[in-house]
Order: sequence, then C-alpha cells, then structure tokens
Amino acid sequence: MTGSRPTAADRIRAALWFAERGFGVFSVWSADPDGTCRCARGRACGSPGKHPIGRQGFLEHTRDRDRIRTLLSAGSEPNYGLVCPDGVLVLDVDGDGVARLAELEARLGALPPTLRTDTAHGQHVFLRWPEGLPRPAGQLFGYVTRWGSGPGAGYVIGPRSVHASGAVYAPAGPCAEIADLPDAWLRAAAAPPPPDDGTIEVGLGGYELPEAGYAGARYDAIRDYTASRYMRGLGREEVWAGVAGVLAPRFAVPLSEPELRERFERAWRGTAERLGDPASDPGADAAVMAAAAAAPAEPTAADWPAPPDDAVYHGPLGEIVRAVAPHTEADPVGVLGTLLASVGAAMGGLRYIYQGSAQAPNLFVVLVGDSSTGRKGTAGSIAREVMNRAYPEWSQLIVAGLGSGEGLIGYLKGHEAQDEHRALVMESEFGRLLTVMAREGSTLSPVVRDAWDGVPMGRILAREQSVVHGHHVGVVAHVTPVELRQKLTGTDAANGFGNRFIWLAVRRTRLVPFPVSPVERLDQALLAAVGAAIAEAQAPGEVPWSPDARDAWEDLYLELSLRRPHGLLAAMTARTEAQVVRLALVYALLDRSPVIGVPHLRAARALWDYAERSVRHVLGDSTGDRHADALRLQLADGPLQWEDAKRALGVRSAAELESAVALLESLGIAERTKVRLATSKRPATVIRLAGTTATTTTTALAPAQGNEV
Repeated sequence: MTGSRPTAADRIRAALWFAERGFGVFSVWSADPDGTCRCARGRACGSPGKHPIGRQGFLEHTRDRDRIRTLLSAGSEPNYGLVCPDGVLVLDVDGDGVARLAELEARLGALPPTLRTDTAHGQHVFLRWPEGLPRPAGQLFGYVTRWGSGPGAGYVIGPRSVHASGAVYAPAGPCAEIADLPDAWLRAAAAPPPPDDGTIEVGLGGYELPEAGYAGARYDAIRDYTASRYMRGLGREEVWAGVAGVLAPRFAVPLSEPELRERFERAWRGTAERLGDPASDPGADAAVMAAAAAAPAEPTAADWPAPPDDAVYHGPLGEIVRAVAPHTEADPVGVLGTLLASVGAAMGGLRYIYQGSAQAPNLFVVLVGDSSTGRKGTAGSIAREVMNRAYPEWSQLIVAGLGSGEGLIGYLKGHEAQDEHRALVMESEFGRLLTVMAREGSTLSPVVRDAWDGVPMGRILAREQSVVHGHHVGVVAHVTPVELRQKLTGTDAANGFGNRFIWLAVRRTRLVPFPVSPVERLDQALLAAVGAAIAEAQAPGEVPWSPDARDAWEDLYLELSLRRPHGLLAAMTARTEAQVVRLALVYALLDRSPVIGVPHLRAARALWDYAERSVRHVLGDSTGDRHADALRLQLADGPLQWEDAKRALGVRSAAELESAVALLESLGIAERTKVRLATSKRPATVIRLAGTTATTTTTALAPAQGNEV
C-alpha cells in the first residue's frame, strides 16, 4: 500500500463521502516520511500519525462540509479520523487477527460484502448492529471494536490518510455500503466469552485485566490499566477507548461516563508525571547490553542532541567532572551544569561584566530528563558532595524549592540583617513550580525574572515594605520532558521567564551496578582551587575582556544575533548573548583570572550551543500553545480572514483566537493587517505569516467534487 502520498483533495473527497453517510470527521496529526509525528512531541510521540489535533480529541468531530475542507486543507497535510454513527461498528483486524478472521468466517459463515479499509497491517471492517438489540460490552471476537458512542466509543483513521510507516489507508476493493452483521455472528457476539478470551495483556512487566464483576478500587484499576497502555506507546484517546470499552464493563458497580472520564484524566496525568515519556529513552536496552560487557552504554536515539564540545570541561570544574564521570551513571553535562550554577551562586554578585547591564555570575540551570533514567538526582548528589568539600558555607545558601514568589522574597528579606544576599534555589520538581505559576494571582514568574536580573523585587504595601535590593540568586531545577511540554505555556516563554534558564537535556550515560562516592577519588587540590576561586570572587569589581577575547566576542556576538530561530525555541533562547557572557564570567572567576579570555568564551559558547540543542530536542517547533500551533499550520496554506481562522481552529470566542494571534505576533511568526475585499465594503482583518502578502485564499478553496472514497 506504500506509494505516492495522497493529496489534500483526495482526503477531502474521502472524508466528505463518509460525512454524507453520518460519520463524524476530525483532523489527526500526520507523520513525516521518516515516521516522525508532526505534533509538538515529534519523535517522542507514542502514536505518530494517529492522534487528534484538537484538544477534545475525537469529540470535536463534525459533518459540516466546509469545516471538513478547512481542517484537511492545512499545510501540515493532516490525516483524519472517523467516528461511527449510532448502529455502526468497526472491527480493527490487525496482525494475527487477519488469520483469525478467516477461521471465524469458516465457523460462522462468510461476512457479507461490506465497506473495508486496508490499513498498514490489516483491515478496518465496517458493519451494522441491528437497531434495538442490546449491544455487548467489550471487544467483539477479540478485536478492538470502535462504536460511535457509549462503551467502546472511539475512532479509526480514514482512507487516504498515511500511516507512519508510509502505508496509505485505502478502500479494500470497490466501494460498498455497510452490511448488517449476520445472525450467526450476532449470536456469537452476544454469547458469554470463553474463560481463555485473552484477558492477559502484557504491558510493562505484565498486566492482567480484572475479572468481570470486579468490586475493588475502581480508580486503582483505571490507573493500572492506563499505565500499562501508556508504556506501550498508546495515545490518550486510544487508552480512553480501552478504559471505556474494555475495563469499565468489568466493574461490579458501574461509573457514569463523566465519572469515568474524570478518573481516567486524573490517572493519565499522574501516569505521565510518574513514568515520564515512554519513547524518550530508546537506548535503555542498549544500556543493559552494554552493562553485561562492562562497557559504557551508548544511547541509540538518533534525535538526541549531540554532546557538547570538550571545551565545556575547561578549568577545575571540568577536571572534576572528567574525574567522576567513569564512576557515576549521571550525565557529565548534568553534573557540570549543576556545579556551575552552585559555584555562581556562592560567588555572589560583586564581580560582574557589563553587557547592556551588569551581568553577575548567577545562573538558572534546569536539567531535563526522564524520572527513571535521567539521573538528575545523581548529578545533584555529586555536585552537593563537591560543594560541601570545596566550600562548606555553601550548604547555608540552599533554599529548598519555590512555593511562591513571596516565599523567596521573605527568605532573602530575613537574611538581609545578616548581610547575606546569596541563595541557591534547589527545585527538584520544576513541574510543580510551573503549576503554581499558572494559578491566578501568582507572583512567582515576575519574582523569578527579577531574581535573574538582579533588580529589586517585591512590593511596597500600605503597611509594610517587602522589597529586596541586593540579592544574588542561582537556581538548579529538575523536570521531565513530558512535564515541560505539558506545563510550559507560550506565555511563560514570551514574557521572558523561559529564556532566563539554561536547559540541559540529560540521561543515564553508563551503568554502574556498585557505585561508590566518586568524590572520594578526587584530587583534593581541585577542590581547594574551587573554594579559593569562590572566596576571591567576592571582592567587588568589573571583569573586562582580554584583547583577544574582545575580538572573538565581537565576531561571536554578530553570529549569535543573526541566528535567530522562530517559535518557542526562539523565545526560550532569546537571552543568548547575556547567558553566554554569564557563563564566560563564571569560567573566568573559576580560573581566578583578572580577565575573561578566549578559553572562557569558548567554554561558555559550547555549553550554550548544547542548551539550544536541548531545547530543540525537547520542545521542537512548538509555540507552547495549542491554538497558536494549529493556526501556524493553517497559515502555511495562506492568509486567513478572522472568521475563517476561528472556524479553522474550532474556537467559539474571539478571545481564544486573539490569544493565539497575539502569541504568534510576539514570536515574530504571524502578523495581522486590514484588507479591502471585493465582496465587502468594510475592511477585513487578515492574519498572515510574517513577511507574506495579505492576499487571502481562504474563500477560494474549491469544493471537493464526487462521491468516491
């Protein structure tokens, strides 16, 4: 079935054929030729080319012809999904099920000619269930069964869509109407299932469905089922279909659909936070094999960012990281990033370099890695041991987590009397911080931004003054890729919160079954050098460039200024120059150098380059806002009038569209203008990609003709 990719007109014709017969249609993400999903998760997506684009999934289906044309005309070449009308079911005959269907036909009689779609590994068989006959719960004949509503509700991918493998979903033979399920098949479907009906489903470590009449904790059952399917790479709506159609009918006390959905959504969120991204550590098997050979684990993920240049391991911290690397599973770049932020916080804000404003050595570093294999905590433990030995006062600077902006201000205010302005925030649950920030009235985002900038932070109230002036705050935080993608909004990026952090992708780099403290193996002279550098850095004064470094920075500054990406990546890396300068300053102070030299600049640039690759790996081309991402894809086909854009996104209020457009404008992706159309006396608002013409093509979409699938 692999062949040339069908056109948008092909998909529109097919989708309209189904819509005329009562099927609901909605847009589904497609995949690139290499199988990478075109959604924001990219290679990390567990269901490439199969999951809905809209937030409400298949519940956003429509039969409106114009809406279908708009949805399937997007520049992302979306696939589309089908929701059955009442009374119609689809058997997903896949893999070994193809041979089993032949056995069933030999025993129950051949199925009548009916609509079938060839899929990548089997067929979708469309059949009609008799009106008025109670419908059985669960899967029919052991196949995943899709119904239009109730238990088993879900969807199938429509013909002329393209599977991630490159196979094209296509009609199996001439188009046919949907046949009734024969009587013999109806009786077999209604009969009690045999004891060995395949109730064992293998997930991560094995998973067994509960028996019919299950009277245990229903949420626990939903959570366990969700986790087993999640780790097999199924998408949210696919897992929901299983919960509703396979698991829920086994409960002794049933749940209403809203109750079931609420529990499932809670379980889904908890599973993603607990288990991380199921597709983000494809090198785990290679790691196990490497351990057997007592060799480093070589990750196999082709899209993992290339490691930083060796220049990042300059100076005493670099030597420390190189020395401990063979004895720990932690990613060396994670250890280095944690140490740089820790040292920078301990140095205080009296030494600085002027770059538009005074840049102090305080750094905000976030390690981004899976909860199970990122070894973020291991990197933190090593850094803690190093700092405790090199500069024992360091432990007194630690602030455990950020619950609120007021909490950090209060901590710093309380230490002002002791003439202590330094603090290092250690936030092991950065996702929690993002959740707090999203609450109405939260002051956390502006406080964090002011902390990085070194400007006074706080508020002058009617009865008290709660403002901190001379603070010097560093941050070390940990987050999983799933949490970051789910909780970081486009607003966080656009308002400058995200680009104050240095994001470093980390993972386990080797297996060490019997670890010992790697710090015990360190040369004590290295630890003493770090302590001495921290002490010397607390003398006030500006650190200038060396003549050679000044020339190198002039060239690099021009290069960095010209290489501006778009979207969320651009917003998250918008403070490139300031971040590089701060890193170079820390490297210079660690060398106890009176100037910033070329090696310090080279090391800083190497680490920042890796940080940019990390952001691209984790966030891709996303803006962080669902509507903004969808609108950008729609604008790839040409400008849209305001009302056309609302229909294309499926939003009901102008405020939702305004938010998406404003975000794209702030990121330099889109712009709006007024144009006068021949069909109206009043000028119309048109949204377009930045730098394109204002000629709108939305009204020129030719209607799809014909009734062929």
